[in-house]
Amino acid sequence: VELHDRRSMDIPQEMHEARILWDADRLARFGPVGLLSYIMCHQAEVFLCGLSSNKDFKSGSLTIKDFAPILFEKRESLYRADWFYFDSSRKIARRRISANREWLDVLEMEIY
Repeated sequence: VELHDRRSMDIPQEMHEARILWDADRLARFGPVGLLSYIMCHQAEVFLCGLSSNKDFKSGSLTIKDFAPILFEKRESLYRADWFYFDSSRKIARRRISANREWLDVLEMEIY
């Protein structure tokens, strides 16, 4: 547990359980469910802080068009299957990354 929040993959090979936790924690944030979770968490933060003071929501509203630019920024930069220790984790990550990109491509076509 102590090692699960490291940003780089430097957990020693003999610490198998720490590597499992690393992969599981990151997989939980990958894919469409991860994007939905991000939206919900961001919405809660914006709601609690007040929309009027948040630079991302200038209109004071909260729509998918408000969130879309934030989501599109995440399209390429945050998702890499080689960030995982285990083959099975990389396989799941590749599937979720593909679903994310497809979902974001469709979203972009539909709202713009």
